[in-house]
Amino acid sequence: MIQLNIVCVYNNKKKLNDLLIASLSKQKDCMYQLILVDNTNNQYDSACKALNYGCSQADGKYIMILHQDILFRNEYELKNIYDQCEKIKEFGVIGVAGRNEGLISHTLSSITDRIPEQECSKYKVTNLTECQTVDECLFIIKNNDFKQQHFDENNKSWHLYAVEYSIAMKLKGKSNYVIDSSIYHVSNALSLDDSYFKELLRFSRSIKYYNKIDKIYTTCGIWEFRNFSGKLKIIEILIKQLIKKYMRKIQ
Repeated sequence: MIQLNIVCVYNNKKKLNDLLIASLSKQKDCMYQLILVDNTNNQYDSACKALNYGCSQADGKYIMILHQDILFRNEYELKNIYDQCEKIKEFGVIGVAGRNEGLISHTLSSITDRIPEQECSKYKVTNLTECQTVDECLFIIKNNDFKQQHFDENNKSWHLYAVEYSIAMKLKGKSNYVIDSSIYHVSNALSLDDSYFKELLRFSRSIKYYNKIDKIYTTCGIWEFRNFSGKLKIIEILIKQLIKKYMRKIQ
């Protein structure tokens, strides 16, 4: 019986094989189905399209969505994550990194990242912790929820798809969580390019979310939607990103 469907959209076969598949091959006591979505030739123009294709093939209870450069630290980590999902039972999205909302807000995680390796956050999660949104590097949703609500293909970027799904689940009255996990995200990428900020602006204007949320709390920052100064901040950063992009092109 499949316990976890694992969906990965990849664009680098070597990273996929050396990291994710190598560590998955060592996992014990957890039956999983690996669904790989090949994007080595840019077949998909957005994460949401690629994930909707991959997740539609899942037939288990839970769907784990992760990056190609994820490394499981021990051979029982999949079982650990599955067991936590079963224990929680009622949830919207579960992640290994995320951010809580409120006056005191931090990135919450127990994983490591970067090269050389370092802690993802100084606010280390040791117990189940509620958050507003989760990070895209690895997160879990219920297959039944996905069948009712796919990823929003109006998002034309490779960013914020887990954040948007987290918000969608919260608006349905479900809670999102960060769990304790033993994972290394082998990446230095903090890819906040212009498409990230374009998507933030689109998201802030979306009829589904307009006037329903004041701020979104993400592992990449806190973004205000309701007031003009918050949107102006996003627009200013977007303009700077577009200028950088143009300068790189003409050099």
